[in-house]
Amino acid sequence: MILKSVIFTTLALVLSTSASATTVVGQMMTVEMGTNYNTATPSSLENVSSSVTFNVVDPGVEIGGGNVLFGVYEANGGVNVSENSISMTGFNVGFGSVAFNGYHFFDTNGTIDDFTSVTVTSQNIIGQDRINFSADDIWINMSGLSLYGSNGFLDLDFTTSASVSTVPVPAAAWLFGSGLLGLAGLARRKKV
Repeated sequence: MILKSVIFTTLALVLSTSASATTVVGQMMTVEMGTNYNTATPSSLENVSSSVTFNVVDPGVEIGGGNVLFGVYEANGGVNVSENSISMTGFNVGFGSVAFNGYHFFDTNGTIDDFTSVTVTSQNIIGQDRINFSADDIWINMSGLSLYGSNGFLDLDFTTSASVSTVPVPAAAWLFGSGLLGLAGLARRKKV
């Protein structure tokens, strides 16, 4: 009887060890373009010149369509957010020199797992030193840059706590579970 309870407990544990991640695709994000005069990682921007909330789709461009929005000329690209990246292309804007002047991406509804890293993967306008992030926010500081008529591009990769904490069931756990079933079969056979 004790062996049966050990087997069922072990099987339940083995079957429940795979974690599921909250995907970024399908969630709501907001991007603002604006300024903050005092800090490079503002909790909110003092002067927001543009703001768009969008549903993350992959594949697909979230902000596009041939308009100038956020200083990104979308006919040349636009803003695209995928499962683990943000791409911005076709900049056509100048940024004044203050503590923060640029783009602020954030989790609109608090449903995306915490950002744990943000890395510049390719660019021709800024470096890693202009990127800051917190659990729900990514700031891209363009302060002092003049990108009128630019073919500038910026690609960021990010990870979330879900992508770090997803735990696959190791083969050893399955082997252990099948071994316990084999022992249970032997124990039952000896009783007969």
